[in-house]
Order: sequence, then structure tokens, then C-alpha cells
Amino acid sequence: THTAFGLRYLLANLGKHQQCAELIEFTIKQPIDDIANQILARKPAIVGIGIYIWNVTQTTLLVELLRDRAPELVIILGGPEISYEYDETLLFQLCDYLICGEGDLAFSQLVNQINSGSPPSEKLIPPSIPSLEKIKLPYSLYSDHDINHRVIYVESSRGCPFRCEFCLSSLDQRVRYFDIEQFLSEMEALLDRGAKRFKFVDRTFNLNDKHALTIINYFKSRWHENMQLHFEIVPDRLSDKLITAITGFPEKGLHLEIGIQSFNADVLKRINRHQNLDKTVAVVKTLLKESGAELHTDLIFGLPGETYESIGSGIDQLYQLRPHEI
Repeated sequence: THTAFGLRYLLANLGKHQQCAELIEFTIKQPIDDIANQILARKPAIVGIGIYIWNVTQTTLLVELLRDRAPELVIILGGPEISYEYDETLLFQLCDYLICGEGDLAFSQLVNQINSGSPPSEKLIPPSIPSLEKIKLPYSLYSDHDINHRVIYVESSRGCPFRCEFCLSSLDQRVRYFDIEQFLSEMEALLDRGAKRFKFVDRTFNLNDKHALTIINYFKSRWHENMQLHFEIVPDRLSDKLITAITGFPEKGLHLEIGIQSFNADVLKRINRHQNLDKTVAVVKTLLKESGAELHTDLIFGLPGETYESIGSGIDQLYQLRPHEI
């Protein structure tokens, strides 16, 4: 049901090579041998693979197979999981190139270098933060099948201002926003094609009130039956204006992911997460009482300083609030 958002960005920005490229999606439940066969049947010269925490084990096996069966194949890896911990990993040893960080433009540049006969001498392509104005948006690459049957991933911003020690997002602290008019124009095109389920991957959707309100009010004005929007919010930063806007949505029209992480103040201090727990609880209660939004609330097991007792206490406190999902 989920779409590979990052791969569509890579394809959208391939320039002249887009016409000879193909995006293929698999699930982690498919046999690795079948995946390798499907890739090699297309006789590619270059294969790029996005590595995430949920597919790193399967991808390691896949890359081993590809390297064994097609030693001439150029294998390029990227994605969050491999970008930050690659030293001495088998994946790093097996691949030809590793792009760290955001690969929207770096992947295209690397493909150009390889195809022009001037490949980089170094395996590691260092991280860079591309200007969002230079990135071609990928939304037209969602197929009719995607729109009718799958979750459509979108983003209106990148980066996160917070410095939570447990989170990779804290490494990119400069929040950048896509041009709002261009973004809403792309959303308009998706809505015109019948898109219903939008999952925003913005790290902190409610960081900027004006930006968030513009998007929420836009979708409210274009609302139709069975639509659902997913946002990740920081509860103690949710303004009264945004709460009012949220309460005006139809029942179950919004799915809000709320990262509480821990009710233990000492733990929050250790992980450098500054959060007003009293306001967090108050906001959750208000949203449950006054809005039709579905609340997905997160706690994290295993944070430093946490004990079995404090974890149990945190679960009890969250359960008493009666969110829709824990």
C-alpha cells in the first residue's frame, strides 16, 4: 500500500537519462532470488537502491546476489540507513558507490559521470544539501494505480529544528520549505486525478503556523469523501489557530502522528528533547474531545535512563488518555 517516495525523486531528476530508466518496487516479503531475477532480466547497466532500517537486511542479501551474478553491474546505494553508518559494512564493501544524504541531484550527477566515461575515483559521494528550488518534484510519476490503491507520500518541507539524540532527523537542523504555490499546484493535480490518501513526511508539520494553516485550509476547501491526510506534529507546539483548523475537519479526515517518546522528564532531558509534558497531555485531550482526528501516539522503548517501571508508568499514562493508536 506504500509508495517509494525517494525513488520517484531520483527518477524525476534524472534528466536525459530518465527515458532509459525504470523504477521497480518490491516488498520485504518477496524472495530475494526473485527480486534479483526481476532486476537482472532488464539487463541494467546501473542499479540504484534506497536503504532504510526496514530493508537493510534484505538489501544486503540482494546486493550479494547481484554482485555474484552480474559483476559488471554498477551498484549505487543511498538512503537514510546507509548514509550515516556505512564504515566496514558489507553493503559498503559490495557497492560501487554510496551517496550520503539527499540524493535527488547527486544520483543524476553520478549517473552522468558514469555514462560519460568519467566516473568518480572515490566510492563515497559526500553528503550535500540541495537547493529545493533546483529539485524537480516527483508527483506526476504516481501512476493511476498508485492514486487509486496506495498511500501517496508528499512533503512540503525538509529538515527538523530539534536535536533529539535518538533521531537521524536531528542531523539536518536547517528547515527548508518548498515553494508553497508550486507545492499546492502539484496537490491540485493529484486531487484532480482522484488522490485520497496523502501522507506528509514533513518532520514537524506544525513548526510554522502560517505554512501549516495554508496547507490545511487548502485541503479543507477541496475536501471530498474518503480523503485522509497524515501529519506528524509536535503536540506542545500546536497553536490554538491550528487546533481550531483541525477541529473543522470531517471525522477521521486527519491522522495525526504525535511523538511523545517518554513521560519521564529525566529521560527527555538526557535525549535532548525539550517538551512540555503538561501541555502535551492537554493538547492530546483537546484533540480527542473536540476533533474527529485519529491520533497515533508514540512511545520509545529503550531510551537512556528508562526503566521497566517508568516505561510501564508511561504506557499507563498514555493509555488513560485513550488515543486511537499507541
